Amino acid sequence: PKSLLFNWRQEFAKFLPSSDVYIHTGEERLTSVEALKEKRIILTSYTLIRQDRFLFESTSYGAVILDEAQMIKNPDSLVSQIACRLQADFRLAVTGTPVENRWEDLWAIFRFLMPELLGEKKESPVFEQVRKKIRPFILTRLKSDVALQLPPKQEQIIWVEQEEGEREFYEQFLIQKRAALVQKVTAQGMQKSRFAILELI
Repeated sequence: PKSLLFNWRQEFAKFLPSSDVYIHTGEERLTSVEALKEKRIILTSYTLIRQDRFLFESTSYGAVILDEAQMIKNPDSLVSQIACRLQADFRLAVTGTPVENRWEDLWAIFRFLMPELLGEKKESPVFEQVRKKIRPFILTRLKSDVALQLPPKQEQIIWVEQEEGEREFYEQFLIQKRAALVQKVTAQGMQKSRFAILELI
């Protein structure tokens, strides 16, 4: 995201102070493929990858790294498709939320990383098989490993009762959705309806 570009420039200045970092943003940004190819490190945003896709798709890279990689979670979006078309010897995706709403989120990120690993997009994958496939390629860290200054998590349970109007709305909504779900399960079976069931829950 654009808001992180200058943070990444500071990180390069801190860890690789002699590196030549080019930030591709603003009205003065490069417009020729030849000029872009001369830059050793390029920082840009998802918006500009989409706007300047001809530039980025016409260049090959030693590495392409996506920060906040959930930005490509919709495989049908143009920015996701462009990211996957970038030519790179090495690919890395950094995200704290590889799955936000649905299986497709994770599939889209791995389509960028290793398109063959998860194969074609499936409506109802076997999650145990998926977990085994992706496990060697995911680095996860606990808060205790990286944020030592933060206090321990505190949990507090507060019960909130619905008001009469809220309860009536909820019960009507539930009746309609439950009826639709029963029809779907009857027509398609339990296996193909798992996501619809989770969504309703």
